Amino acid sequence: MKKMKKKIRKKIAIILLTIFFTGFLFSCEDDLEEYVPEPEPQEMEATIYYSGFIDYDLGHYDVYIHIWDENSKEVLMEDFPIIHSSLRKGVKTNFDHKKLPPGDYAAYAWWDLENDGLWHDYDPESEIVSFTIDGFNEASFELHLKDKVNSSDGWIEGTIICNREDYGPVYLKIRSIYLPDFSKEIKLEFDFGSWYKYDYLVEGLDEAFYDIFYFMDINNNGYQDLNEPNGSIPAWVYSAIPARVENITFD
Repeated sequence: MKKMKKKIRKKIAIILLTIFFTGFLFSCEDDLEEYVPEPEPQEMEATIYYSGFIDYDLGHYDVYIHIWDENSKEVLMEDFPIIHSSLRKGVKTNFDHKKLPPGDYAAYAWWDLENDGLWHDYDPESEIVSFTIDGFNEASFELHLKDKVNSSDGWIEGTIICNREDYGPVYLKIRSIYLPDFSKEIKLEFDFGSWYKYDYLVEGLDEAFYDIFYFMDINNNGYQDLNEPNGSIPAWVYSAIPARVENITFD
C-alpha cells in the first residue's frame, strides 16, 4: 500500500513538473513572439559624380550637400573638400556619422567653383533626389553634378563700378601672352551719373592667361587720352570655369 502511494505521489510530481516547464517554455515563446525591434536613427551615405566640361584639376574645392525632411525643413547642410578628379569616379561620404530619424528626405548638391562658400549661377548642381530612412539600415543615394554652361570655353566675369559724374563708354581690351594672335576689344556703352554699377561677361575664351586693359572714353573719340581713367587686371581663364576679376572702379 505504501509503495502504491509512493508511486502515485511520484507520478503526480512528474505531471506537475511537466506542466510547469511546459508553461515556462510557452511563456518564453510568447515573449520572443512579442518582441519587435524599434526603428532608430540611421547614418547616410551619398555618392557624388561629375562628368561635365571642367577638365582642370581644381584640387580641394568644396561640394555642398543640403538635406530636407518631408516637411521641407532643412535638417542638414555640410560641405566636403573633394578632389576634382575623384568626382569622375564617384566620391562617397558619410556625413561625419550624423544620423537622421526614420522618414522621407530630399537631397541636393552644388559644387563651389569660386571656392568662396557662396552659390553662383554657374556652379554645377544636382537634381533633387529623394531617399528614405527606414530606421534599420543605412540609407544611400547618388547625386550627379551637372554643368550650368553649354560649352567648354572659359569666360571672364567682373563688375565695373563708377563713382564719377563723367559720361562716356568704357573700353575693355583683352589680350593673351599665350595666344599672340588673340586680341578682343569690347565697347560698353554706359550712361554714367554720380554712381553706376555694371556686371560684364566675356565668353568664348581658351584656357590661357589674359590681361584686361580698360579705360573710360570721356570724350568718346575711341582712344585713351591722358586725362581718362584706366587700369589693367590680369586673369587666368580655365575651361568652363569663370575667371572673376576684381571690381573695376572709376573714382
